[in-house]
Amino acid sequence: MPLFGFWYWVQSVGGIAGITQTPATVGYTRIFAFDGIGNFYEFRNNVLLNRARYRVVTKPTIFGTTSQVLEVTGYPDMIVSFPNFRTMVLTENVFDGFTLTFIRIF
Repeated sequence: MPLFGFWYWVQSVGGIAGITQTPATVGYTRIFAFDGIGNFYEFRNNVLLNRARYRVVTKPTIFGTTSQVLEVTGYPDMIVSFPNFRTMVLTENVFDGFTLTFIRIF
């Protein structure tokens, strides 16, 4: 499934403490946007926070599998999966990382 579009962050789970974060608990919204030519945009409270380049590659993960991995300049590598058409899950490809869940908004 293509990344192209806007993705609204709904929660992050993990880290060393095993915490759960949501827009309500952290006090801000977060949107990831991907265009079709390799540009990534992160918005916080609808304000552009960061712009970078991205690509998706197949490579080994810390879990001992080979998976689709999202590489965004300046961010940890993230294993990308799509449980359904409207949901994207990004799992940081590091020990004690976070798993971020997004829903497609456009």
